[in-house]
Order: sequence, then structure tokens, then C-alpha cells
Amino acid sequence: MSIYFGAGVSKSKNIKEAVRQSVSLAKKNAGIDKVDFAFVYSTVGYDQELLVELLSQELDGAHFSGCSGVGVIGPDFTNEENFAISVLVYSGDELLFENIYFENLHNNDEEIGKNIAIWAEEFSNDAKALFLFPEGLTCNYDALKRGYENTSINILPLFGGLTGDNFLMKKTFQYCNGKSFSNSIVATILKGNVDLLWDVTHGCSPIGEVRTITKCKGNVIFEMDHRPILDVLKEYLTSSDIDNWESAVANICLGFKADEDISKDYDEFIIRFIPAKNDSDGSVTLSSEVQQGQEVWMARRDQERIENGVETMIKSITKKSRGREPLAIFHFDCAGRGKMIMNHEKKENIVRNFQSNIKGENAWSGFYTFGEIAPVNNKNFFHNYTAVILALYKKED
Repeated sequence: MSIYFGAGVSKSKNIKEAVRQSVSLAKKNAGIDKVDFAFVYSTVGYDQELLVELLSQELDGAHFSGCSGVGVIGPDFTNEENFAISVLVYSGDELLFENIYFENLHNNDEEIGKNIAIWAEEFSNDAKALFLFPEGLTCNYDALKRGYENTSINILPLFGGLTGDNFLMKKTFQYCNGKSFSNSIVATILKGNVDLLWDVTHGCSPIGEVRTITKCKGNVIFEMDHRPILDVLKEYLTSSDIDNWESAVANICLGFKADEDISKDYDEFIIRFIPAKNDSDGSVTLSSEVQQGQEVWMARRDQERIENGVETMIKSITKKSRGREPLAIFHFDCAGRGKMIMNHEKKENIVRNFQSNIKGENAWSGFYTFGEIAPVNNKNFFHNYTAVILALYKKED
């Protein structure tokens, strides 16, 4: 019986060298020659179709799931430049990963959620979790979750992140078994005799007075306090921020009151990133749904809260692990917690702090997302401006 995980990274601009380096290091850290499954995260400087083709070759045809991100995370490594890749490989006979993709996600989120549930039921025995990597610019997570949970007989904990494109806000990519897609979602199921420990923290604070959503549809907000929402946002942003959406969403986000059943285990506020705007109708799009009459606060990142949250997560996971060394770490961190707010040294110090205390750094891999997915209080949940750490451990006797 065996379980081997290892992670590898590269920041080479040469795509062939980047693939070779990252996979080779991942195999070395796992102590294996043959890969049974892999997770892959990359930034968008590489030709995405060629990238997944080369990965398939380097992995000797092993199945893999992954996506593009705003940056990648690996062993003692964070990189948010245009050329970076992180690979996590698995080999063994105790765990099983199976994956699938669905195209045309936009406006079909609920139906695709149903299809994921139907597919996942085939592997329901010993299933532990579902990893999801959806399109990051248009995904409606609430509709996706609704379709999945209303259909599933065995609701699994959901983990993952919305795919990114280095804040170009134009096109993100999803990877599945040697193919690259956009406007899609890749789902991966984990089966096996392992324990999953995770924690989530965000680092934002509300600012200003409470606002009210007065016109919306699904995950699109048109008006706040009976005014076009873009006009309201201008009160908190400079004119250059409004013209440069990358700068705008780095400086402002939305905060909603958390339900009582999760606030005690999470925070008073749920934070929402604003991935897209429509200048023609003055609307903005979120990755989760809103309701008319819902109260909302403007919010900004708070670096002190980010750092304190990291320490809380480390203590929580370390305590629950009971001294065990993790088999692998999945790290999904918000793009708004990266270089848009912190210099490279501070950002790397946070990752080093995680890795030196939680351990498992040789099998640590993830990416900077446009939204994070992880349960809170045993309920599947969508997050923004958070860090999600998921650790896999051998099952306790």
C-alpha cells in the first residue's frame, strides 16, 4: 500500500524547459518515476494549448486537472509573473483521482452543477472531496452549487478556485487530460482512505456606510441605493481606477453580512470580488448571486488581518493534525492577497510561514485565484480575498 505526492515549479520562459523542470522536480520530491495523476497550475504567458500538450507528454499520458491563475504556489515558491508553473504529482494504490470537464459554463452553471453530481455518483463509494476549477470571469457559483447539491445523493465537500489570467480580465483557461479550454469547468473527485483537514481566512475590513442593492439579476448588480453601481463605486475609487479595472478591483470589494450559522466559524462579513463590469448598462458581475434589498458594505484588504488570519490557520490545522505530517497540501489563495497588496518579500514570507509550520512543503502546490472554494461549518461555500489550505493526511487508526 502506497501514497506518494510531490510538487515542482518553474519560472522558465521556455515552455518546454518549464514543463520539464516542474514535472521532474515534482517526481523527485515524490520519489517516483511513474505518475498516476497530477494537478497543474500555470500563468498565461505560455501558449496554453502547447502547454497542456507538453504536460501530457512529460507525464507519460497520466491524467491531470488544473487551470491558469494569477500566479502559482509551490515548495518555497510564489510567482505572479506571466511565466510560472506549479505541478503536484501523485502515485500510489490507496487513492484514486478521476476527472471530467464541461464546456459552455456561462449561463449554464446550474445545469452543469447537476451534470457534475450525476457524474460524481459513479464514484460515490469512499469519495472524499470534489475539486472544481471553473471559469473565473463569469462563473455563478451559487447556481453551480445549487445544481450540484439539489441533484447529489452524497454531497461532497468542494474545494478549488476560479481560474485567472494575471488580471488581464479577458480569458482564463481550464486543463483536463492534455486539453485546454475556456468558459468551462474541470471537476476532479478524490477517493481513498485519507483524512482531510482545512481552514479558510480572509483579510478584509468594511469601510463607510451600509448600502442597499436596489436592482439586480442573479449575480449581476445594476443599482445600489437607486444609483448605477459604477457611480457608487466612484466614491471610493479614483477616475484612473475606474478606467483600469485591474486597479479598481485591487482596491475595493463588497462585504455582505454572514449568516449566523457560519459567522462564528468564519467572520462577520463575506467578501466578494468584482471580476467584471459592463460600461453600457453600468452593471458589475460577481461570482455569487445577490438579492434586491440586500445590505452591502464597501470593503478593503487589511494587511494586519491577513497576517493574523495566517497565524490562526496554522494553529487550527496544526492542532487538528495531532502531530501527523501531511501527505499533500492544496493551497488556493486570492489574487487580491498577492502582489496587488503585498511586496514579493512579504508574500513569500507568508507562504514560508505556512510551509514551515504546517509542513509538507515538498508536496505543496496551488495558485492565486479569482475566487476560492472550501466548506465552512460543513457547508460548501464560495470565498473571495481568502486563503484556503487543504491538507491530506493518512487516516488515523
